[in-house]
Amino acid sequence: MKKKQIIIGSSIFIVALGLTISGALYVKNKAKLVTNKENIVEYFTIEDTSGLKFKGSSIISDEQRIMLDPSKGEVNEVFVEDGQIVEKDTVLFNYYNESIQEQVYELDRQINSLSSKIEKEKERESKAEALKKEAESNVNNNQNPANLASVDQLNSGSAIEELKSNLNDTISKRDSLKEKVVKSVIAEISGKVYINKEDPTSEYMRVISEDSLIAAQASEFDIDELKLDSKVDIKIVSNNSKVTGKITKIYDIPTMSLDQKSSLYTFYVKPDKGIKIGFSVELTVNPGEIVVPKSSVIEESGKLYVMLAEGENNKKIEITATLKDDNYIVQNDTLKLGDKIMLNPSEDSKEEV
Repeated sequence: MKKKQIIIGSSIFIVALGLTISGALYVKNKAKLVTNKENIVEYFTIEDTSGLKFKGSSIISDEQRIMLDPSKGEVNEVFVEDGQIVEKDTVLFNYYNESIQEQVYELDRQINSLSSKIEKEKERESKAEALKKEAESNVNNNQNPANLASVDQLNSGSAIEELKSNLNDTISKRDSLKEKVVKSVIAEISGKVYINKEDPTSEYMRVISEDSLIAAQASEFDIDELKLDSKVDIKIVSNNSKVTGKITKIYDIPTMSLDQKSSLYTFYVKPDKGIKIGFSVELTVNPGEIVVPKSSVIEESGKLYVMLAEGENNKKIEITATLKDDNYIVQNDTLKLGDKIMLNPSEDSKEEV
C-alpha cells in the first residue's frame, strides 16, 4: 500500500513538472512570437483609383526651320554654334549680297555726281546774279538794256531744283538698298540651335524649343471626358519615372484609326518637367485621389507625416491631407502612385529621417 502511494506521488510530481516546463516553453515561445511580430514592418502601396489611360510620346513643341535663300546673298557671319541654347530675337547669322552692294556703290557715284552738278550750278547762278546786278547798273546809267534780258535767262533756278529732286530720289533708293546688303536672320523662338553643314538641300538651321510636349490620341468613346487644363499623371516608359502635367489643346477634327474602324482625336499635354523628344509615355487623365489609411499617418504638433520607403530606409515627410472616415485624402504632391508608406509606424520609426 505504501509502495503504491509512492508510485502515485511520483507520477503526480512528474506530470506537474512536465506541465511547468511546457508552460515555461509556451510563454517563451509566445514572447518570441510577439517579438517577431513586432519586428514585421508592413507597408501600404499607393495605387491608382481611377482615370482614363492613354499612350503617347514626347514631341517637338515648336521649331523654326531656316532654308538658305540665295536671293538674299551668301552667309558671311554666323553668330551661334551647333547645340547652343538661344533666346528669342537672337541674331543667328547674316547674309551678304554683293550684287546689291555694287548697286549701292553705283548710286553713291551718282549721288556724288549730282552733288557736284548742283555745286557747279550754284556757282553759275551766283555769277549770273553778279552779271544781273552789273546789267541793272548799266541800265540805270542809260547803257544797253539788251544785256539785262540775256542775264535774266542765265539766272533761272529751275535747273538746281531738278538736280536736287534727282539727288533726293537717288539717296532714298540707295538707303533702301543698303538695308538689303547685310540681312540678319533672327531666332523667332527660344530653343536649341542645330546647324546643318552637310546637306545643302535640307534646312541650314533649326531652332527647336526646349519646352516639352506630349501628343496622344483619344477614341470617340473617351474624347468627351477630356477637358482643357485637366490634370495628367505621366509615366515615362523607358525608366518608369513619373511627372505630372495638364492638357493644353484638344483637336475637334478626328483622324481614322489604322484599321479604319474608329475615329481618333489628338490632344496635347504639357508636362511640368522636361521629357526627351521621342520618349514613349503612359498617361492617366484625371487621376483619382491619393488615399492613405489613417494608421499610416503620424500627427505631431498639428502637422501630418508619413514614413516613405526609400530603398532600405524610411523618410519622414510632411503631407497635407483631410480625414475622411478611416482614410486621409492627400491634397498636395508629396506622394505619388507607386510610393510605399509604413503602416502603424512605431515610436522608433517616427524618428527616422
